[in-house]
Amino acid sequence: WAEIQSLKVQVATLTGRLDALDRQHLADREGRREADQALKELRTRAERLDRSVQMMASQLGVEIAEAERAEKDDPAPAGEMPHISADADSAQVLYQRALDSFYERNYQLAQALWEEFADNFPDHALTANAYFWQGESYYQMQNYAQAVLAYQEVITRFPDSNKLSASLLKQGMSFYLLGRQEAGKLVLTELLEKFPDTAEARRARAVMAEHQ
Repeated sequence: WAEIQSLKVQVATLTGRLDALDRQHLADREGRREADQALKELRTRAERLDRSVQMMASQLGVEIAEAERAEKDDPAPAGEMPHISADADSAQVLYQRALDSFYERNYQLAQALWEEFADNFPDHALTANAYFWQGESYYQMQNYAQAVLAYQEVITRFPDSNKLSASLLKQGMSFYLLGRQEAGKLVLTELLEKFPDTAEARRARAVMAEHQ
């Protein structure tokens, strides 16, 4: 949460700088080209930071008010794929389309695209991530039963994935939201045992305390 708050401050700072540059741009046409480039670079940074905020919030199950979010998200937070060029391979294109749909909050389309990715590229380096983000899409749609199944794919099939701790956290939270308290507690306890010093573990402790 502290990291999210810090990123939000950075986004606000960049937004202030954008406003100042906009005013400068209007007042001084001599530096139009330099100002345009600076505006473009700052907007890109602001978009990436805000995407990081959304990605981190999603993985930790933290709600952020819509008014605090910008309209776009970061292309490569938490080990995700960077922005791809037009000539990238079909797997990259499909995965990026799914990410873009998720960032645009079109969760139904994002889930379908990640499902297509997992079916068509079962041995790809990002297949575990595709299952995890399927779970996140279901979670955002409040389809917690399907989210549990998607997270389980990561837990069972990809024990070395960098999404394992987040999958355990969100599966445990999904069980709680389904009213299955014991199952939720069991999964979050496993998370605490395997990843005791992570942000996911801290969030798990808070969730378990809420349901005592």
